[in-house]
Amino acid sequence: MYGGVSREEYAGLLSKMGCRLMRDHSIIKWIELEPEKGKYDFRISDYIVKTYGANNLGLMPVVLGTDFRFYAKGLSDPNGYYKGGLPKWLREISAKKDIWLNCNHHSNNSASLLDKYYLTLPPENIFRGFLTELATRYKGRIMQYEIMNEPNLYLSPDDYMKYLKPASDALHKVDKDINVVGFCVTGDLAGKGKSAEYLLPCFEQGGLNDADTLSFHPYDSRQLSSQNAADKMIGVYRSLMKKFGKQIPLWNTELFFLSEGSSDDKQFDLPQAAKRFLIDLGEGVGQSTCIQAEKIFKPRLLANSYRSENRHYVESIPSPVYVMYNALARMFEGAKPVDKIRWPGDCICYIYERDGKYIAAFWRYGQTKHLKVKLPFAVAGIELYDLFGNKLPVDGKPLLMSDDPYYIVCRGETDKDRANFLAALRKPPVESDIANTIKLRRILPSADGLVAYVDISNFSGGELTGVTEILGGNKQSDNGAQFRILQYKTETVKIPVQIKSGTLPERIILQVKTAKETVEKVLGIPPLLIAKSDKGEKTELKRIGRGHKIKPQIKAEFRVWHDDKNIRFEIVVNDKTPSGESGARMNWQQDSLEFFIDPYPANLDGEISQASQYNGKMAIISVLPYAKDGGKIVVGKNAKDLTMLKAENLEMTSVVTAEGYKINLTIPVKVFGYDSVTPGLAMGFDLGVNDAVGSKNSVSQLTWSTWGSHYRDRLSLGVIKFE
Repeated sequence: MYGGVSREEYAGLLSKMGCRLMRDHSIIKWIELEPEKGKYDFRISDYIVKTYGANNLGLMPVVLGTDFRFYAKGLSDPNGYYKGGLPKWLREISAKKDIWLNCNHHSNNSASLLDKYYLTLPPENIFRGFLTELATRYKGRIMQYEIMNEPNLYLSPDDYMKYLKPASDALHKVDKDINVVGFCVTGDLAGKGKSAEYLLPCFEQGGLNDADTLSFHPYDSRQLSSQNAADKMIGVYRSLMKKFGKQIPLWNTELFFLSEGSSDDKQFDLPQAAKRFLIDLGEGVGQSTCIQAEKIFKPRLLANSYRSENRHYVESIPSPVYVMYNALARMFEGAKPVDKIRWPGDCICYIYERDGKYIAAFWRYGQTKHLKVKLPFAVAGIELYDLFGNKLPVDGKPLLMSDDPYYIVCRGETDKDRANFLAALRKPPVESDIANTIKLRRILPSADGLVAYVDISNFSGGELTGVTEILGGNKQSDNGAQFRILQYKTETVKIPVQIKSGTLPERIILQVKTAKETVEKVLGIPPLLIAKSDKGEKTELKRIGRGHKIKPQIKAEFRVWHDDKNIRFEIVVNDKTPSGESGARMNWQQDSLEFFIDPYPANLDGEISQASQYNGKMAIISVLPYAKDGGKIVVGKNAKDLTMLKAENLEMTSVVTAEGYKINLTIPVKVFGYDSVTPGLAMGFDLGVNDAVGSKNSVSQLTWSTWGSHYRDRLSLGVIKFE
């Protein structure tokens, strides 16, 4: 049963929604299809293929998707890390190999799977025969096979190609029209920013001749606002293929996470899912999968069931996401991209053609919320729709730009109507009732005070000039920073803030003067800590990063100082409920320290939403006081540009008592790319102290500078200045 209905009814609902292709991990589990060598059992797969086919749903099995990956070391009859796996007869003749070290996506886990599990790689000739059997049985009914799921997280390019090539040969020998979907690279976990790097050696071995389609999972490039923007990443894949002289279609074959930091909110998923479909369509991606099925149906109204998105906790009643996808299918199925227009204020407009008529989708992907768009009302046959496909009035009034996409259709019959439609959308139709907007990027220390980096955006209708000044308190700028900003442009203005006397306030007032108006904005100042060559005073952690409704059961304080080559920390944690050894818990799920360090805080490239995201020079260092020796320091894999940042290059001592624990950590600044600690050097910083009771997962966290945004928003960090 699927959400209270039969699989037949479930497939029918998906078909009516507009789904046309099912990506399925379960239909070809080797352990179920061939439990004994040469003896096949196709009863389940026959049923699934028949059911989907009867509802006009294509099927794309994921070959070896979860079959052969992780098996426990040291057991005579190991169990797969994932349910299923290879049949026993095949495991006994398969090669055993360590998980690929370069991209071990569980390396942030204190109990790394590398130490506990190995890969089981079936012989290539047997793999070829298995696929031949499948393709022969389902010839004409399964026309696309995806070869593995996210191999760049655990399998080397060389090993992957050992399976892609025989898969391609076997499938095409049975039916030359079968679509071999290859590579399936993901951009998240240890594959963050590395998916193209994984493809390069695959292409060098002829991978573009073995695969008919390149599939990807866009988890490091989810939206246009992502630091690694969605459209740019699609362009990276195409550019890489171009170097090898061949372009094959791109397919987006999985969507679990749609936007950084908000992926568990079903209502938030609604516009994000629509935008991802429209981006893929507008960028010429051949297929764009829908979000997982559990989110397109309503959850059951049962106690505690809201926590899970498992299909058993939903009813097969369409959710708003279902309705949204149905509108996309009705309006855009079969459409082809025509144009892509960036409107001012981080707004986008994609234009498509379907059945000879133009249809456009537009939305705001930036953070400026007061923008309006003037639609081409003079064009004949204009129709406006919301993301559910509801028709909206075209009444001549400007339309407030939204995070939710709008759809506009030109039903004009003449070439002139269509030309006028395109011309109107290609002009900047965005306007605002507000002449300028002010957004704080970051406040950093300077030689004699602070520097505020502030974005000023011009929506005045012409060039904007003016001056900024800091008012109030014991902080002011002696000379205001002048600015000149062209229409529809944004400039980052550096505003000096001199410290006149006293201690640092929590807030200052920024005044922006132009010829038309004077605007004031309150700016919050992040915590600032001065690190000298002596230990200095203790700093207590008073903020809560996790468990805001729980009274903290621990206390923590730290000191930070430096010598010429090193940053030194001393952390004392009062915690009488030790969590014990790590077990299978993640770093933050046990008693631990997390150091969030931004060695280059003045690197503010891109829009604010992009600059705030982690980059390859952001460091997360975890210290696990109760882990076994050799595993007490774990360096996060996100810092791919800090090649010297490794556990073996750090020094740590720990003392555990009945009252808690004390950690001393020494970090050489060379791991951040600096030769020495120079006066005035500043780094973004936060410290998180996680608290777990016994073997349970941690429920709370104390922090120094943020309220829990440290792991995803580098601009929210406090600052350490070295003197």
